[in-house]
Amino acid sequence: MDFNDHAGYVSLFDGKTLKGWDGNPKFWRVRGRRDGCESTPQNPSGNTYIAYRDIEAHDFTMKL
Repeated sequence: MDFNDHAGYVSLFDGKTLKGWDGNPKFWRVRGRRDGCESTPQNPSGNTYIAYRDIEAHDFTMKL
């Protein structure tokens, strides 16, 4: 699979915001074109998840 072939693919992350994503903003944020979750001793996250809700996926191939 050629990773540079993006024909027919939809980007789930715009590199600036968490638009379309559903996660606890207390932990999930965008920094430097990356999304991430931060858990600290002062602000422990436990188990926290983020889900993409802007499309309904069916049969798909994911490129990371």
